[in-house]
Amino acid sequence: MKLGDEESLIVPGHGAPARKLSLLEFRKNTSEWIMRVRELHQKGWDEDRIMNDAQAKSIVEKFNLGGRSPFLSQEAFKRFVERTISVVEKEKGM
Repeated sequence: MKLGDEESLIVPGHGAPARKLSLLEFRKNTSEWIMRVRELHQKGWDEDRIMNDAQAKSIVEKFNLGGRSPFLSQEAFKRFVERTISVVEKEKGM
């Protein structure tokens, strides 16, 4: 984030090229997602229950920049939750 200026074009490993503002928004949404999954997981919620949480659904929709419907299949959404839980679990081991 220290390189370039507000008009610098960022070419991510996947997705469309974007400006810094978009990257900052993505980072904010990612942090929000991880915090929500961490919170629910610590309460003992399983993947299916997390997938049905209105706030978790709302956060995931922030990643849907293309306006696709559905944005994620149920299987992909479940993998997203599972992978996030895996990251949260690894944090606890550090």
